[in-house]
Amino acid sequence: MTALQSGESTSALTTQMTMKSITNAEYVAIDDINIIITGYVMGIEGISTIPIDAWNECKTIGNIH
Repeated sequence: MTALQSGESTSALTTQMTMKSITNAEYVAIDDINIIITGYVMGIEGISTIPIDAWNECKTIGNIH
């Protein structure tokens, strides 16, 4: 785990997505499929680069039990 610099990107978080089953009639009626993905990120200097340790530190900071 490393911090990204401004403008850098990382590899894809997933390569697969499951969508609700629809009938052929419903599928034919679709003009466009728009998928909105929202993500949140938190950056803290000096936090561990070991994922489980970083998560535990974030839970402590955020008072998550």
